[in-house]
Amino acid sequence: MTDQPQEEDAEPLPLRLHVHVNEPWAFERENGVTSMVGSTMDHLDPENDTWEVMLEGTFILNEEPFDHVLVSPRYIGERLDRVVDDFVTAAIRIACFDGEEWHYLMTGTLAHQRDEKKV
Repeated sequence: MTDQPQEEDAEPLPLRLHVHVNEPWAFERENGVTSMVGSTMDHLDPENDTWEVMLEGTFILNEEPFDHVLVSPRYIGERLDRVVDDFVTAAIRIACFDGEEWHYLMTGTLAHQRDEKKV
């Protein structure tokens, strides 16, 4: 017997994501970037077709700061979870929470933020 935890006992890790904003076109002007990095645990439920992404920083939209977004597939039949195993991006709609409800205000792409490994 070993004291090492078994693989099935390991705590699930958040999925690190790269969120790139395509629209609105003024996003970069207001924030100085078009991309954000964040993480989610919503990928653990295969039935989830929307993921809440907690960002590592904040962005400004319509003079309001946001530190998390809700992403969903932009096209019918697409699935967010395909970015987990494949080296692909997914076209997404991006929603912001105004304190009461989510509003889809942006579009972009989503990719798995893989750690750089030295070879």
